[in-house]
Amino acid sequence: MQFQSLTPNLMVEDMTASLHFYRELLGFQMLMSVPENPPFQWVMLQKEQAALMLQSRESISEELPQFRKLPCGASLTLFIKMDDVGDLYQSLKEQIALIRDLQETFYGMCEFTVEDPNGYILTFASEIK
Repeated sequence: MQFQSLTPNLMVEDMTASLHFYRELLGFQMLMSVPENPPFQWVMLQKEQAALMLQSRESISEELPQFRKLPCGASLTLFIKMDDVGDLYQSLKEQIALIRDLQETFYGMCEFTVEDPNGYILTFASEIK
């Protein structure tokens, strides 16, 4: 048995704001959507080797009713390893609120942390050379 991939599916309140954040600010490309034209209920996004899905609260609650009362963001964080975190930091620092500014960690990473429009916490990191 071999795992082939892990792709988070994030429940979102506002698909338009979420798509702006992931596509316009972070550079993800939309691979698929349901329906094919807006307003979208679900989308698959990818940038290089990183993939994620966004699904509206309404849509995911139809499939998984327990999501109706759960807050977006909850206790999920995404740790995104990349080759040069400094470039992304420079392009985002004036456009979004930082949770943690760019810093070097004791475990050999340079990283910063932001919050997406739905309360999900994203940490972008690269190894210190």
